Amino acid sequence: TTDPEVLLGFAFLADVGSPVRREIADKAVKARPEFAPIATVLAIAMDSYDEQAVGELIKRDPENALGYYLQAHLLYESDKNKESLDAFRKAAACPELRLYGSTTAAALFKALDALNLTGRDRLAASSWVETRISNFYIGDLQFQENDLSEMARKADLGIRKEISDLLLVLGGHLYATNFHNRSFAKQAVFYAFRRKAEIAAEE
Repeated sequence: TTDPEVLLGFAFLADVGSPVRREIADKAVKARPEFAPIATVLAIAMDSYDEQAVGELIKRDPENALGYYLQAHLLYESDKNKESLDAFRKAAACPELRLYGSTTAAALFKALDALNLTGRDRLAASSWVETRISNFYIGDLQFQENDLSEMARKADLGIRKEISDLLLVLGGHLYATNFHNRSFAKQAVFYAFRRKAEIAAEE
């Protein structure tokens, strides 16, 4: 096929870590350049990510908070708290966190149709994709507030106030993505107001 949507959907179905995903996604992007940030998010969700993958996402989609949140987590895991907080600030300055779910879902179903997958085969393929994406949300988006909360415990009053605001922005970003992430958004807002209450009591 030369249909860029079908190619984007095929990219979902490659084995985890396979270079085939990148090859197929590159063909989709070549046919439709606006798919570049979407293909990058898809690969991160399905394969995991590193500094290079996050850097590519930020370059391709600089107003998407997702890249900066993932960068912040990588930096926090490397004990670079100051740099991590800077990345959280950049994420908070972005208008939204984009996961491109409606575009990728439509592409996946077009790919399943092109492969003539029906019944149990179609269910198996779509369930596998959904499980990988859900694991990404749970493992990489749900715990963003943990990084901020841990940094707040060791910070002075001014930084703790800022972190409570960053947690509110994180909650707003997550809430606007999809129904799945709304529970994580509520958790981030809960931590934000908990921090604000602690600061108020201290003052």
